[in-house]
Amino acid sequence: MRVLNFYKDLIILGLTKKILLVTIFLYFLSVFFEAISIFLLIPIISLFLSGKELDSLIGSQEITVSISNFIQNFGISPDKYTILIILIFAILIRQIVVFGRSCWNVYIIQKLIHSLRQKAFSKFLHVRDDYFQNVSSGQTINDLTKETDNASQAMVLSLEALGLFCIFLVYVAIMFYLSVLFTIFALVSFLIAIIFLKKTLKASSEVGKSITKNNRVFLTHITQRFSNLRLIKLNGDELQELSKTINIIDIQKFKNIKSGVLAATINACIEPIILISGFLLLFGAIFLFDQNLINLGVFSIILIRGVPMVKNIFISLQKLEVTWPSLKAVIETFKNLEKEKEDESGNMLLSNKKAPSIEYKNVSYKYPNQKKLALQSISFKIKAGSITAIIGPSGAGKSTTIDFIPRLKIAQKGNVLIDGMNIKNINLSSLRNKIAYLSQTPQIIDGTIKEHISFGNNSLSEEEVLFYLKKVNCLELVKKLKYGIHTNIGTHGSKVSGGERQRLDLARVLAKEAPILILDEPSSNLDVLTEKTIQNIIIEEKKKKNKTIIIIGHKLNWFKNFDNIVIMKNGKIDSVGIHKDLKVKNEWYKSALKSTD
Repeated sequence: MRVLNFYKDLIILGLTKKILLVTIFLYFLSVFFEAISIFLLIPIISLFLSGKELDSLIGSQEITVSISNFIQNFGISPDKYTILIILIFAILIRQIVVFGRSCWNVYIIQKLIHSLRQKAFSKFLHVRDDYFQNVSSGQTINDLTKETDNASQAMVLSLEALGLFCIFLVYVAIMFYLSVLFTIFALVSFLIAIIFLKKTLKASSEVGKSITKNNRVFLTHITQRFSNLRLIKLNGDELQELSKTINIIDIQKFKNIKSGVLAATINACIEPIILISGFLLLFGAIFLFDQNLINLGVFSIILIRGVPMVKNIFISLQKLEVTWPSLKAVIETFKNLEKEKEDESGNMLLSNKKAPSIEYKNVSYKYPNQKKLALQSISFKIKAGSITAIIGPSGAGKSTTIDFIPRLKIAQKGNVLIDGMNIKNINLSSLRNKIAYLSQTPQIIDGTIKEHISFGNNSLSEEEVLFYLKKVNCLELVKKLKYGIHTNIGTHGSKVSGGERQRLDLARVLAKEAPILILDEPSSNLDVLTEKTIQNIIIEEKKKKNKTIIIIGHKLNWFKNFDNIVIMKNGKIDSVGIHKDLKVKNEWYKSALKSTD
């Protein structure tokens, strides 16, 4: 039952029935020719050593009779040279099949690993934006990297174990042909070995679960520390953090050593068990089952071939017990990612040529595991080609409101309309291709300046990249760099200043030339040059009227000439209007305006 459950898990992760059947066929084919070689080897040795012809050996040896009759069926004289040629041919064919089988295994293994990694990252890309609010990112990274690799290893081991078991079955069939009683005696010996090592295999399963659990803990711990290194240093907390990490990796070390000891136990115990069983088998063959010389020779060859094979079967089983929890972890994470997959429905397309209108109609939203609504029946309209500011105190729901436009969140009540179309009915790819988004913190993936500005718009030429760099006052920066736009700016843009990062990210947003432009807190923590650059860009884009622009911000003096200002408080719309009206009618706006002056 455990074997069936294991292969069910493998099939879930991409091991197909076709792969299993072809693998089994190749192993059976190779062992078939190996069996022919074994049957031919003893007679040929006897013939050459005795110097007699085959007829002289036929009298007392059943296998030799069968071989002689089989060869004669093809109209060939069964002399020692004919048998030798057939033996060489069988060995050659077997080696060709083994070569093909090895190539097949390499191909399938790499195909499975490639498929598993592709599937893992694909599921990550399509998960809902709020997935990691309830699930550890470190655990997910661990499951999509370390445990995925372990799961791939389990797939490899399963194919090897399956192949070895096929060979084992053929050997058993040969032994049954020679002697039923003798084979039963051999199988009983094999079962004794299984019973003796059963506890070791069970312990390996428990250790495997512990290793997978601790891998998750470790990567969660390390991921959090990597993203907060500055905090650790500023608090002088290095020694305490090192101590916490050592405690985690000490457990990892202990569990991995225990897994190694269990593997060594099987490695050390299985050979003596099989060899003792083998000697008992030969003793029984000679003194109890009265086997002839040919049969004894075949049994001896099977024993010589079988000892390392059975040993490898048990070692593979032990490793599979250790890696099975990794399979379970990957399957669990895949299921969770699939369950939390974002809604990609919709087949309507947005126009790329004109700025669209955007309208919120009684939209409400509540975050998972939260009692209070983040947004409560908000309604307002943004005209096509206009520029709108969304402002309000911290926690008012401004960013949540914006997240509905690229469908990072879906309204639980009410609707969001773009050009009169329900956003749920718009093709997700079409929608997001029409949106350029500048976040409060620059989003920069490790790469060159050109790669960053071309992110999501790979068709940009070098001239176009330079054009947008000039718009955001970064041309002088590029001229100073040895490799210009081909300079690597590091993870999160670590090789340039904060202001330069923001302007480079703004260049990426502008280069997309999308009809919807969203700027989330663009005025936050700016140097003078960057602030002036962004203000000029906003003024320039407003004049063009070819984009619908939405800005979340707190510098109210930026919004004096905006077409609309939406004030939010406690997840509700407090006021909607223009600057000159709000500074008279809205108390919060008047107060905030005074504090910024």
